Amino acid sequence: MAARGWRIVTVPEPLCQYTPTSGSLTRQLSRFAQAELANLKKIASELHIPQGKVMKKQIRILEEYGRQLLKRSGSQDCACVPG
Repeated sequence: MAARGWRIVTVPEPLCQYTPTSGSLTRQLSRFAQAELANLKKIASELHIPQGKVMKKQIRILEEYGRQLLKRSGSQDCACVPG
């Protein structure tokens, strides 16, 4: 986009408050984490990646999803509301 002359800017304020509903993809972190770990296991097996590297990646995946769950735990359910 920038190569075509578009300007890229940031907006340092919330444009809306978003808290996902119970059926949204964002609320399915556990499912995504399990899928990512399954993909890692399959790829590691097929490419013969050393177990130490695989375990480090597993830890990073679990830490990332854990952080997301902790961030989400304090939020209230609501729809997108203009800020």
